[in-house]
Amino acid sequence: MIQHSNPPGRAATAIAAVLAASPAVAALSAKELAKLAQNPVGNRVSMPFQNNTNLNFGPERKTRNVLNIQPVNTQLSACYNVVTPDNGANWQIRAQLPFMFPQ
Repeated sequence: MIQHSNPPGRAATAIAAVLAASPAVAALSAKELAKLAQNPVGNRVSMPFQNNTNLNFGPERKTRNVLNIQPVNTQLSACYNVVTPDNGANWQIRAQLPFMFPQ
């Protein structure tokens, strides 16, 4: 079950904004590219996956598999940042994908 806190239209708008901003990276000067090359870890995207498998789950004693995907705050491009407020909750996208397998 995937829970949406925002309408799907907002997600499409955000994706379009990221794709539109991607040519800005190609327009960087040699000095800016050299600075980015000095710190390759700074632009890394971290997206941890957590997979939980429950054996003999429920009255039918099936196997349940739940995959959690939690992206970490990241810089989207040279012009846009995704940040969390210092006094607020962490930015997270949670999706649960339950699978039931027969024994």
